[in-house]
Amino acid sequence: MNPQNLLDIMIKREMTSAIPVATSVAANAIPQDPLENQRPIDGNLLSFINSSVAIDEDANISARNTPIGEALQIMQEEYGNPHIYQNDLIGQEVLIDGKWKYIAPGFKDDERDPSSPGWPRDTIQIGTGNKDHYLGEIAHVLQYMDKTPAERDSMNREHAQAVNNDLVIMTSPIGKDTVDTQKRYDIPGTLEYEAHEILEPKVIKRFEGLLDSLMQPLNVDSLFR
Repeated sequence: MNPQNLLDIMIKREMTSAIPVATSVAANAIPQDPLENQRPIDGNLLSFINSSVAIDEDANISARNTPIGEALQIMQEEYGNPHIYQNDLIGQEVLIDGKWKYIAPGFKDDERDPSSPGWPRDTIQIGTGNKDHYLGEIAHVLQYMDKTPAERDSMNREHAQAVNNDLVIMTSPIGKDTVDTQKRYDIPGTLEYEAHEILEPKVIKRFEGLLDSLMQPLNVDSLFR
């Protein structure tokens, strides 16, 4: 089976699966106001937050209300609300069409017709609960944000050409052979270099800044100024 088709099937299955119930226990929790109206949350984001936040059975709060959970929700809003596909096979090799393919974190832009509802909603593939993977692939979402369909097509062609120049067999942004894939990450001007050497540090800085602000103790006096 073509790795791209495999990815599409796995994403469709996940999008139609039951949404996990938020675990009401988490470490480093923010005290929750019972009168607070929580923002609606996508099921895939909720599943990712529940997988990425450390669990403390004595905490009386949900993972989404921890500093990490709050920060991830804000990141999603700021960076285009991509579909999050968690894959337990990340970092492993899988036999596809008689070839061993290394399953890596990845990005897939929205290939639907631009007139489709909610377009564009890109997809990132990450290890289950892996925040480092999330931040790295959000950098690709940032690359494609606010781009026209023509600009997206041009970027995809550029990426394909970079792959060909590296002599890497890669039939999709997700499933790829393990040969020479590092070259594109080291060459200025390629999409991979821009995403991971230029944009990813900015994404990480934003996430860390959100965490710092959300973990600051509340100054009650400031509420009455």
